[in-house]
Amino acid sequence: MYPRIHQQLLSHSDPSQRDHDRLDTSGSVDSRHNPVHIEAHDVSVSLTTSSFEGIRRAWKTTKSTAIPPQSPRILHNVQACIPPAQLTVILGGSGSGKTSFLNVLSGRTQNGRLNVTGNVTYNGSADIGAFRSAYLVQQDILPAMLTVREILSYAAELSLGSAGISEINRAVNNIISKLGLENCAETRIGDNKNKGCSGGERRRVSIGIQLLKVTSVLFCDEPTTGLDAATAFQVIQTLKQLADGGMTVVMSLHAPRSDAWSLFDNVILLSGGHLMYSGSSNMVGDYFKDCGYEMPPFVNPADFLLDITSIDVRSEASKSKSHVRVEQLNQCWRNRSATITANYSGSKAPSYSRVCKVMDWKSLLGIWCAVAALAAINGWAFWQLDGSLSGIRSREGSLWDATGLYGYLILVHEICRLIDEIGLFDHERRDGVLSASAFLLSRRASRFFLEDLSLPLLFTAIYYPMVGYRGSGSQVCIFLLVMLLTHYLAIGSFHGAGLMGNLFFTLQMVASAYFIQTNQTPLYARWLKWVTHTFYTFGALCANEFIGVHGPYQGHLYDCPFSADLTDPRCKQYTGRFVMDSLGMPKEWIWRPIVILWSMTCIFHLSGAFVLHINHPKPPLTPPERPRYNRSIPPVSLCLEDYVLKAKRRKSTRGNVTSITSRICGPVSTIFQPGKLNVIMGASGSGKTSLLSSLAERLPPSSGSKWCRTGSALYNGKQLPKVQIRSMVSFVAQDDDNLMPALTVDETLLFAARLKLPSSMPDGEKRERVSEVITKFGLESCARRLVGSTIKRGISGGEKRRLSIACEVLTMPRVLILDEPTSGLDSFMALTVLEVLQSLAAEGCTIILTVHQPTSSMWPLFSNCLLLSPDGLPLYSGETSEMRSYFHSVGFECPKAMNPADFFMDLATSGEIQGSYENSKKRLGSLVDAWKAHGPYTRKQSLGSRPGTDRGCTESVSDSTTCNHLSSVTAFPILVHRAVLNTFRQPISILARSIQAPGVGLLLALFTAPMKTDYISIQTRMGVIQQYSCLTFIGMLQNVATFPPEVDVMYRETSEGLYKIEAFLAQYTILELPFEAFSALADLFGSLFLSALCTLNSGESISMLFYLLFDHISLAVSFTASLLAIFTVLGGVMSLDPPKVLQWFNYISPVKYAVTSISVFTMRDLIFTCTEEQRDVNGKCLIETGEQVLQLYKFDQKNPWLQVVGGVVAMLCYRLLVYAILKIKVKRLNSRDTQDWLKRQLRRRGSETTREEEQGLVLSDLNA
Repeated sequence: MYPRIHQQLLSHSDPSQRDHDRLDTSGSVDSRHNPVHIEAHDVSVSLTTSSFEGIRRAWKTTKSTAIPPQSPRILHNVQACIPPAQLTVILGGSGSGKTSFLNVLSGRTQNGRLNVTGNVTYNGSADIGAFRSAYLVQQDILPAMLTVREILSYAAELSLGSAGISEINRAVNNIISKLGLENCAETRIGDNKNKGCSGGERRRVSIGIQLLKVTSVLFCDEPTTGLDAATAFQVIQTLKQLADGGMTVVMSLHAPRSDAWSLFDNVILLSGGHLMYSGSSNMVGDYFKDCGYEMPPFVNPADFLLDITSIDVRSEASKSKSHVRVEQLNQCWRNRSATITANYSGSKAPSYSRVCKVMDWKSLLGIWCAVAALAAINGWAFWQLDGSLSGIRSREGSLWDATGLYGYLILVHEICRLIDEIGLFDHERRDGVLSASAFLLSRRASRFFLEDLSLPLLFTAIYYPMVGYRGSGSQVCIFLLVMLLTHYLAIGSFHGAGLMGNLFFTLQMVASAYFIQTNQTPLYARWLKWVTHTFYTFGALCANEFIGVHGPYQGHLYDCPFSADLTDPRCKQYTGRFVMDSLGMPKEWIWRPIVILWSMTCIFHLSGAFVLHINHPKPPLTPPERPRYNRSIPPVSLCLEDYVLKAKRRKSTRGNVTSITSRICGPVSTIFQPGKLNVIMGASGSGKTSLLSSLAERLPPSSGSKWCRTGSALYNGKQLPKVQIRSMVSFVAQDDDNLMPALTVDETLLFAARLKLPSSMPDGEKRERVSEVITKFGLESCARRLVGSTIKRGISGGEKRRLSIACEVLTMPRVLILDEPTSGLDSFMALTVLEVLQSLAAEGCTIILTVHQPTSSMWPLFSNCLLLSPDGLPLYSGETSEMRSYFHSVGFECPKAMNPADFFMDLATSGEIQGSYENSKKRLGSLVDAWKAHGPYTRKQSLGSRPGTDRGCTESVSDSTTCNHLSSVTAFPILVHRAVLNTFRQPISILARSIQAPGVGLLLALFTAPMKTDYISIQTRMGVIQQYSCLTFIGMLQNVATFPPEVDVMYRETSEGLYKIEAFLAQYTILELPFEAFSALADLFGSLFLSALCTLNSGESISMLFYLLFDHISLAVSFTASLLAIFTVLGGVMSLDPPKVLQWFNYISPVKYAVTSISVFTMRDLIFTCTEEQRDVNGKCLIETGEQVLQLYKFDQKNPWLQVVGGVVAMLCYRLLVYAILKIKVKRLNSRDTQDWLKRQLRRRGSETTREEEQGLVLSDLNA
């Protein structure tokens, strides 16, 4: 049973019939919905201080007589009523508390620092779980590698329960059509590394997922953010249809268009956390008229409400006046009150089997390659082991390698993969379509054949015969069974690992009885072996190899040189029983550990489900929320002549590689003039962002595809090289990824000023410039607040948007390109931002921006407009004052009572607003043809009269736009200061970088102190030395936690010419060294400090190398862990006699240098004792001195100081290799100089080749 809107989605009726259905049901409530009446009674929300912040404030209070600061209040006694089966909108400016109030209404207040008073009732009850609800968040949490159709299909299967496949496909197709996603239905979502759907298209996909759900209440946080005006209106229309069908819909909005106002049933207005109005939208005008503020005619009511309830911070006078007005309106509302009640019932969740089914998606190429490489190379290292004493020791090492290193690789890969998947799980669990147990079971069900079964089988098939274990069929099966259990135990241990993954793994190593024998462990720590799964996996493999399933009491006899008799006392060391006794393993230890391992597997996975079940994510909170440096800015005009942007990608089909070229936008001919606001408008997916990125030379690299450009982009009539364009043009992207979460707003701007403004400018003027920009953009109230992230509380999304723009405006750039600068801002603040940009344009700057939903008050600020169709073709280019007359001449007249921007956006959108999809295509085709016919005359006029094309102005552009990096000496202290603040304000980051090595040292001391000098202690000592290899893995995990976000910021800042990579790498290394030095000192209490430091630093450098090569954390970790595992095996303790070829790895292995030097330093002067049973037939101990141990491990000919020097050299070489790869990668990302040079050469030769042929020649040369 579905609500009526879902019946419409599942139907094939024509548009007119659907409109008829809507009219028939607009006034009724579908009885198949559960009507929910929501009431909020005196809801207040405040933030409690953290324990660290509380201690800091208490300390300050003891030193001062001032009154301690109160906890910040987000909402103040809000009392509101939301009727059932109606569309309710929450309005308010940035930081007004809209998202927080929506979170309270939806029951998403599980944040430990959130203090909520008052109560919310649903049909008179406080239980929100009695009915099904959905929540659309501001962020688009979507899997990057799935296509639009795949995502919607999986969402439909999850949401529509037992509906058939044909019905689900019809529902998906109708959603795709309704939201205008036809052109990108087979396109992957993409992310910042892989080009995919546009921001608006991703937003529509998120909305489509919610529209597919059958819920009683739908909460939407800014559902139209990032959408063009026409699509935004269409989304609100669809939400209204859901409300008419019986669903209670509550959404927050920043700036709805004027004609959307009539769709709202109820309005809740917030300002600074205070309630200004709550009631019917039809009564808004009368209420505010009674308060003394009458709504003028032909004004968007939403804009009017936001204007009168916002604080104008542009001057002290306006700020004071607006404060008085807002307080008056607040007092006016406090004199009113209202309450309503109703009833409710329950709803049904999706079937468990369907939830498990739809999670079957993931590519496992990375982990397959890593496991195969680990098995092949380690199998080569232990190639066909013999039965000598050294072969027996190597056999022990190979068995631990099988279970230990394989398990660690799987564990680390699972942690990194869960980092990507846990956000999607949290989102779907909040929506009620997925539980913790279903999430874990579906992951395992979808990966059973491709991973859980095949990976242990692959490892066994490669590793077992290469090492040369005994060939009994039963032993091979037991080996495979133990590897399968190892796999499941590793993936089930993620809940206990996290940032402590290496510390968790170290416990598994020291308690496994291989590196430290059980009988060498102190009694107070010996019990830990019974709770570590590696003790059972290693013990089962050893018993399987050395004893066998039905083997003799003495076990298997290896290559004894004296006789082939198991009872010969001279062959005692060569028997399996002697090996098991030396390891301290129990007797008959095959089936018992396997049974225990099965039990531990169940316990681990159940505890993982329990942890996910009780550990609810904490939703991010939305807290309340003329330049002295003068210079002459030469005007710069940007002229496009037949400019076309294409994407060229290769497609392989049955071995045949074909090239597919997709046109993104163009051909476009237009001019962007200085001193004016030049706006680009068009539907989502029309190529606006790609066009802006192309003009700013910020096109993102994409694997498997290349950008192609034809036509010309002239700056004052001249083509400039890319490096000059980058230094002249500032670019503000849609996202705010360039902001560091642990810096405050004023610190972010101050560091941007120090990096971007000339070094000759006094620091005081830079600070003054920062203060002026903060005031201009209305950031005073949050200037001392941290920026924050999705995990750490910070400023609101609108404030982040303003901060990103302010960082670029600081420099007063000559050309400023902004992609959706008003996205996420309320109409008042959006207008304020545009007025700031207009004042910057008046000073001579060329401003080019895209806008999705401009209000009627914004439209007069725009001087020139480029309007694009959904296919990226121009529909108009010229002055905004002439747009009405032009479109009137081609048969489309703008109504006088309508916002012109909304009218033009409707014309440029292919959807159901202007009729059917086919009619929209015809309309767009006629508009494109009309502009082509009209364009040549207009283009000739505009290009002939473009300003600044004289020779002197052109030369000034060319001469003054050279790239001006800060010197590394100047940039280095700035970067260090910024990194120190950003690091030390993130306690989790500090904990991750400083606790693991001390933890490893403590565990080793716990299991080995005091060290003995008997025969059994030899392997314990060598096992402790082998643990220095753990430092490379610690370096890898420290790098994963810190390097990727910092290098992403570096890419963006170096692309803008702020500094060179030498300054960044020096800053990163300087900040990294204190943590590494502390870890090296803390590990084993500072013994052999230099070797530990080199090993740790090399591990971090190797991890940096793989991340730079792959740009993917999971792949980088998989390959790094595999390489470090190979270094560990070849270190000299586990594999005593590897093949000659593999010994070349030791020249680049930091582990080999560390293990060799430490072994010589610590073993050469030792004397060992033994018991009578451990003596040979001559009565001597098998090993009596440390020199004999070094001979056994082939370290006796090594100079320890040369090994230390080798470790230092390896550390420096790895860091220099990081520098070289980083240098090459930054140059590749930021340069197309070869392509530009080839183009200039073709022009100089006077070639008559067409632009397409020229582009093909350039691409073929580059490919060659």
